[in-house]
Order: sequence, then C-alpha cells, then structure tokens
Amino acid sequence: MAQTKDEQISRLERLLEDALATIERQSVLIKEQSIRISELEQEVARLSVKKSSNNSSLPPSIDLTRKNQSLRSPSGRPVGGQIGHKGYYLPLRDTADTVIKLSPDYCSGCGGDLSSVLGIMTGRRQVVDIPPVKPVYTEYQQYVKQCPCCSKQQSMPYPPEVTNHIQYGVNVQTMAVYNWLYQFLPFGRLQQWFSDVFQLSIGKGTLENIIRKASCLAQPAYEKIHKQLLTAPCVGADETGMKVNGDKQWIWVWQTKDLTWLYCSENRGAKTITDLFPEGLMQSVLVSDRWRAQLSTSAAGHQLCIAHLLRDLNFIIEVEKECNTATKIKDILKLSIEHKRQFPESQKNNETCIDIEMGLDKLLNSEMNKEQFPLSVKMQKSLLKYRNHVFEFLYNKDVPYENNASERSIRMVKVKQKISGCFKSLQQNFCVLKSVIDTEIKNQQNAFSTIKKLLLNPSG
Repeated sequence: MAQTKDEQISRLERLLEDALATIERQSVLIKEQSIRISELEQEVARLSVKKSSNNSSLPPSIDLTRKNQSLRSPSGRPVGGQIGHKGYYLPLRDTADTVIKLSPDYCSGCGGDLSSVLGIMTGRRQVVDIPPVKPVYTEYQQYVKQCPCCSKQQSMPYPPEVTNHIQYGVNVQTMAVYNWLYQFLPFGRLQQWFSDVFQLSIGKGTLENIIRKASCLAQPAYEKIHKQLLTAPCVGADETGMKVNGDKQWIWVWQTKDLTWLYCSENRGAKTITDLFPEGLMQSVLVSDRWRAQLSTSAAGHQLCIAHLLRDLNFIIEVEKECNTATKIKDILKLSIEHKRQFPESQKNNETCIDIEMGLDKLLNSEMNKEQFPLSVKMQKSLLKYRNHVFEFLYNKDVPYENNASERSIRMVKVKQKISGCFKSLQQNFCVLKSVIDTEIKNQQNAFSTIKKLLLNPSG
C-alpha cells in the first residue's frame, strides 16, 4: 500500500512538473504574441495614415484627394486680394495701329445728313490681336563679276549664318527650342504646331539638330554657371528620377538665388557629386534634405531642409498619436522659422536661439520606447546624427531654412516627363539649355529673347 502511495505521489509530481513547464511555455508564447500584436497594431496605424505631400516628400501630384494644405499657420487675414492691393488689367494704348471711327452719317430720327457735322468722341475701346503669320522666304542670290581691268572674278560671300541651300532662320529655331525646352512640347506636338500655325513641315531630325546646336552654343555659359557655384555663399541641391529610354537616370540640381545648374547622371550616389565637384563646395553652405550623398559633400557647412522635416514630423504625429515628442520637435522648428523671419541673422549668444537649441537637445536626448514608437525613435536618431546641420540658417542671413528653390528648379523636369513620358535622347542637352535659361530668368531676362540671343550671338 505504501508503495502505491509513493507511486501516486511520484505521478502527481510529474504531472505538476509537466503543468508548470506548460505554463512557462504558454507564458513565453503569450509574451511573444503580445509583442507581435503590438507590432501589428503599430503597422496598422502606420498603414492607416496615407503618405501625401503634406506629411512626406512625395509630390502633390500623387495625392488621391487634393486638398489645399500647407505647412503655414493661418494668418487670420481674409482669402484673396488684401486691402490696398494694386489690381492689374489690360491697359489701353495711347496710339493704336488701326483706328476705326464709329461716326453716324445720318439721323435715325428724321433721316437728316450728318456727314458734315463735327462729332464728339464719347468713348473708345481696343481689341488686341495677332495677324495671320506666314513664313517669309529670303533668297540670297550670289553673283560673280569680272574686273574689266585685271580680269579677276569677284563675288560676295554669303552671310556667315547662311550655310545651306535652304535652312530655317533664327526665329524658327528660337520657337523650336523655346517650345521644346520651356513649354515642354514633345517633338510630335511641336511638328503639329509648326504645321497648324505656320504651315511649315519640319522633320523630327531637324528639330533634334536645332536642339543640339543650341545646346552646343550654350555650353560656355553652362560651364560658367558651374564655376560661379564654387564661390557662392549658399547653394541648394536636390535630385529627382527621370526615365531615359526605359531606364532610370537622375537629374541633379545645384542652385542659388541667381544661378541654376542641372546635370543628368546614371548615378544617384556620391560619385556624381565627386565627379562634378571634386573639391566640393568649400565656400558654400549646402542646403539639402537628408540624402546621404548630399550631406557627404565637402562644404563650408550644411543646412537640412526644415520643410522636409516638418512634413516627416506630420506623418509621425499622425501615426504615433500617443507620443508627443514629434509634436514638440515640430513646435521648436516652427519657432526657429518665425525667429528667422523676424531676424535674418542672429548671434550664437541670442537668448531665443539658445532656448531653441537647448529645447531641441533635450528632446533628442530624451528616452523613448523603441518598440512602441519606432518612427519617433528613428527621427530622433537621424536628427542626433545631423544635429549640427539643423539651425545653421539662424546664424547666416544667406542661408534659407528650406530647400524649396531647389525643388522648384527640378519640378519642371517632372512636368516634362509627364507630358513626354520619358526622354529618348537629348536629356543632357535639356539640362544645359534649362540651366542657362533659368539662370537668365532669375536675372530678370526673358526666356524667348535669351534663346534668340544665344542663337544669334553664340559667344554671349
């Protein structure tokens, strides 16, 4: 009987051990499942917030529901023209090319003759129009004369710009370059435009040759812009993808308030920058987003685009609602922008700047739960890594707090791609011409006139 009790106790002990082991395994499983559930909840929260131009670096064109959203805070002023705003309208010219006098010749009451009666002008209206345009053919006829004294034959040379038996003049060439480069007409539509408007049939190969010629003539000015960038106090930089014959290439831009320089490359990495700027931009503060290739550029200083940071913070705020760190960082960045607007350049010992710097440092060094707030922690680490590049704009009047000018410089490249689909060729020719034209526009020059001047005066 005693042996039976011992066996029962032993069996119960084994059952107890098995139960405890099962409970331990279940506890581990529950813990793992809890972690996984938390991760999935965070993923669901992240996916439930769609990225748009308001909370990321995506362009407005991808927004499914286009809303007029802005990073700016409401000003409190009414929408539209403000009080005192000067309106603009089409003015009447003092003298017209054609004048039509609406003067009555007879009286509608009694039928009397009014042709000799002096009229009084009570009003005038003008219609602005363009007359029908047709091509003008100019023929150069070369003659040879023989001198009666020495019998030498003498002839006049053709003008230097007249190189073929028949060719298109500078106005046609200017319109071809202008509409392809500035109005983004593909070659097919450009051919149709010349045919419909001017009754000119221009081949695609001829249009390509005109573009290549203009690009070649613009090359000296293009190289000059590149050299001027090296001495600029502040340079903005950005890049965007571009389809070229089905392959992805990259359009890079470096720009200042007076210069724009575009370049097409097969590489988005630091190699492109090293090839183009082997010594870096040692006299410039480089403004860019957090793209590593840009931040690795040798420069006098770097400035992160605060507008990019604010959009990224908007996304984090929408996803991780229980964490207020992103909101506080956003508030500090907005405070720094407001200070910049009031004081374009501050000293390091400025009290407001000190508060801004210390406030950001405190947030970047605060502890957060990585499992619960992964996006906030990721942003925290990124800003810690590039901490010295956040507030450069506060202490240098030449440095803006955003990189919007660079984005504007390459935005038209995306418009060109949307219209044409992709580049088949001439992508670098586009960059050369666009650089020169945009630079001239920044210096208050007309795009059409600049192209015509380029074709007429290559050395300029």
